Amino acid sequence: MSLRREAIEELPPETTGALTFHLPLELAALELAGADPALIEQRIARRLTEAYATGLVDPPLYRWAVEHYRPLGQALVSDDPAERVAAFGAVSTLGDGLAGAAFHGLIRLGYGLWRRNGAEVARGLAYLRTRRQVLICATVMPAMVSAPPPPLPPADQLDGVTVFDLMNLAAGSEDRAALLPPGEGPLNLQRLAGAAMALVERNPSSFVSVHTVTGLHGLCELHHAVVGPMERSAALADTLLADWWNAYAVALGAATVVMGRFAAEEVPAGAPRHENVEALLADAVSSGETHNVKLVLALRRLEQFGVLDDADVRRLGAVKLTASTRASR
Repeated sequence: MSLRREAIEELPPETTGALTFHLPLELAALELAGADPALIEQRIARRLTEAYATGLVDPPLYRWAVEHYRPLGQALVSDDPAERVAAFGAVSTLGDGLAGAAFHGLIRLGYGLWRRNGAEVARGLAYLRTRRQVLICATVMPAMVSAPPPPLPPADQLDGVTVFDLMNLAAGSEDRAALLPPGEGPLNLQRLAGAAMALVERNPSSFVSVHTVTGLHGLCELHHAVVGPMERSAALADTLLADWWNAYAVALGAATVVMGRFAAEEVPAGAPRHENVEALLADAVSSGETHNVKLVLALRRLEQFGVLDDADVRRLGAVKLTASTRASR
């Protein structure tokens, strides 16, 4: 499986149309979830068939960036904390563009760090470098009170406009406070996680909503590798990753404004609860939906980091699985 996984990870990171090729992350997620090897092989065959039919492509200069970041990828998974900090210093400027490709560069970086796979870390950094979406200059915001969301054009003016275009528009608001998650005081993990979970609960079928949580997980992996253990209530502006956290907060705020333009999904109340997270994860794996297993894994990992509680994980995972089941009917 290791050789097969490495070959898949070396494939181009996108399908035609600049949509991210999910299989490298899905494969890692299935392995981390303990999925049956036969199921993994079936999933690989299906996804590769779909990808080859669509076409796989590299973003411009992606291969150059992968080679450029190989030494730093290895340094970021070093056993030496000082070496990891030094490596982060060399890539710290990538943080302002972390919303690019719907957070997938950040997510891939997080998976590489989680698995201590320096080659995958390099690919995550390369994807961050070549698919940037800088929503606002990454300067640390002072503590502010949340403001009303910025206005966006009416629906009849949005034909042909992508979610990413709307996020750019929302992030250009004159009032930066409008992009912060609800609450007062400095940004912290509790506020960010609460806002991301609220998006998934409102629109669980939206990849934008799901990626705010899986993107949060990716950034937590980087924070854990560079800074160490996290506290939910600690002020993120006081950490080495302050600019990255600021950029994530702005991206999350822009995603929240954009998703507010769409109707909330009618997810049936009383989604089935699982006895434990492992049972939830098993259902996510068997669902066959890429984002289900990635979301539940991210939620479980965020619980391990102390960002979420067990009840949060099981509630949000059940909502996502219920929405996916309904959509597949």
